[in-house]
Amino acid sequence: GKVYSRPGHQLPERFGPQGGTPFGMVSAKGVSAKELLYPDEGYEGLAYLNKAQYKTSHGAYDPGEQRRRGYDWGAQGPEARTFGRAGITVLAMNGNSHSVAAALRGEDEQGRTAPAKVTAKRVEDYKGLSDTLGRARNLGGGPRGGAAADPNVVYGMPTLPVGGEDAKSAIEGDYSYAEQMPDPDLGRSCMPGFRNVTTEARAFGVPSVRLDVAAPARRSVADHQNYGDDVNAGFLLRAGEFSSMGIQDGAFFEPRPRAQLEALVRGARLAEGIADDELDALWAEASAAHGGQRAALRAYQLALGDYAEARDAGNLGRWRQDRGLPLEAK
Repeated sequence: GKVYSRPGHQLPERFGPQGGTPFGMVSAKGVSAKELLYPDEGYEGLAYLNKAQYKTSHGAYDPGEQRRRGYDWGAQGPEARTFGRAGITVLAMNGNSHSVAAALRGEDEQGRTAPAKVTAKRVEDYKGLSDTLGRARNLGGGPRGGAAADPNVVYGMPTLPVGGEDAKSAIEGDYSYAEQMPDPDLGRSCMPGFRNVTTEARAFGVPSVRLDVAAPARRSVADHQNYGDDVNAGFLLRAGEFSSMGIQDGAFFEPRPRAQLEALVRGARLAEGIADDELDALWAEASAAHGGQRAALRAYQLALGDYAEARDAGNLGRWRQDRGLPLEAK
């Protein structure tokens, strides 16, 4: 942390500890960061920038500046002499351009313009409709001396109409302070009659289960409306044993005629080996709850189960006696 001291070196008193003259360049203090990033001094104010050096290293010449190589011309410099052979006059083309200009302007030898001459109107009209060098040809579509003769009239549609939107206004925008504020209906309803406050004790909207509408006698395949005759959520959560076959649990408890039930039993081959009087006993037992006219498939299934259990256990005769049938089938 100490400076290396070289013995034998004697510094002047003003550079000593008591002299008060430090080495190096004094740093600037109190300068803000903004002035360092965006200095206000221009190109001419940068005294540290050597313009001649940048011309040599980077070729940084100003626009239109003549390149000067710094030759020592002495008395023959370009400021005192002009190189080349001088002509008859200083005009271009050795003075012949003066005659060409006079011929184009119609001047005489003394520089006076030729006086106006009165010519026929037909000749002037022909000149007005003929080709003119450097100008558009007059096709005679407009009135004489009208808009076609006015030099301030420009034909065609302007690229940007007066007061129109340009690229600057599209990027920066020209919204007023009121237009920049949030919309008055942001997060709230401002239309009378459509507020979310009501004094009626009822539910709004249409119910999912239309109990207020009578179900049609024949429903279309495209009618997905629930009229209260569909299954509930409990059936969806706890599906029945035969739900995969499209058979609901209520189908087993629906009263059916005897012919339909016996057709189901015979189709399942459950009536094989059962005598006719035994089928009558089964029907009477299953249809007791409906007056002997109809029976549910579940009741017929329970009666048939008791019959199969007695037959397998060898107690078929007792089963027949309990139902008022002879001991053996005829």
